[in-house]
Amino acid sequence: MIVKYVRGVAGLCLSVFVLTAGAASAATTMHYTGLAFDHFNTYLSNPYTTSDRITGTVVLATPIASNSFYYGSPLSFSFSDGVQTLTNVTGFANGFSFETDANGNIAKWGFNISRLAGPGYIYSSRTSNGSVDTGNFESESGYTNSVTANWTITTTPGVPEPASWALLVTGFGVAGAVQRRRAALTA
Repeated sequence: MIVKYVRGVAGLCLSVFVLTAGAASAATTMHYTGLAFDHFNTYLSNPYTTSDRITGTVVLATPIASNSFYYGSPLSFSFSDGVQTLTNVTGFANGFSFETDANGNIAKWGFNISRLAGPGYIYSSRTSNGSVDTGNFESESGYTNSVTANWTITTTPGVPEPASWALLVTGFGVAGAVQRRRAALTA
C-alpha cells in the first residue's frame, strides 16, 4: 500500500517537472542595423550626421514562424538613431510588425517608437511600396530611403526554474526509496 502511494508521489513529481520545464519560456532576440542616414531636414541645427543610423534590439516571447506575420508589443526593446535611445518607452504610437519569408528571415517590417512626453521618435519600415529609416528629435530628422537592413535573430531556450529542479530531485529520491524498499522486501 505504501509503495503505491510513494510511487504515485514520485510520478507526480516527475510529471510536474516535465510540465514546468516544458513551460519555461524561450525568448527570441532580434537585432537590427540600418544604413547610415543620407538625408537631413534642418530647421535649427540638425544633430544627425552621415554616421548616424538606426540600430536596436527587440525581444519577443516566441519565435516568428516561417511565412507568418507578427504584430504586437514585444517583451522589451531598445533602439537608437545616433542621437537618442528609446528603451521600453510607452508612447502614443508604439507598434511592431514583422513578416517572415519561407526561410524564417525577416522580409518586411515596421516599427514606430515615440515618447509619450517629450520630442522624438524612431521609425523604420520596409514594405512592398519601399523602405525608410527615420530618426526625429525636436523637429530635426535624419533619414534614408534605401533600407537594406541587417536583422540577426537568436532564440534562447527556456531554462527550468529552481522549483522544477527541486521537484525532479524529489521525484528521483522517492523513486530510489521505493526501489530500496522493494529490494529489502524481496530479500
